[in-house]
Amino acid sequence: MGRYNEALKAYDVALNIDRNFAFAWNGRGNTLYNMGNYAEALRAYERALQLNSRLATAWHNKALVLNRLGYYEEALKAAGIEADPTLIVETSLVAGGGVLARHGPQDEFAGLGFVSDA
Repeated sequence: MGRYNEALKAYDVALNIDRNFAFAWNGRGNTLYNMGNYAEALRAYERALQLNSRLATAWHNKALVLNRLGYYEEALKAAGIEADPTLIVETSLVAGGGVLARHGPQDEFAGLGFVSDA
């Protein structure tokens, strides 16, 4: 299982020092995701985004966890539609592609390079 408990403790120490450290919330979310605690990971990503709405990795991670939880529409929004349009980066497209690969292409995503037009 890795050293996830140690990582989680390290993020908690960082957050005890600075509760507004968006990158630590994002990292805490990643650790929780890897531990299979998806609901708590989502809360951590959402907190990171409350603190820094332009944190593209947190949008990407939020999309992945929403997809894992079965919230496919919300996952697509987090992958690029809900975020600031200037944040549509390759990682967000990959997250959106993962959702679409599981549930079929949508017209508005056709031709973006991560779904087949066939």
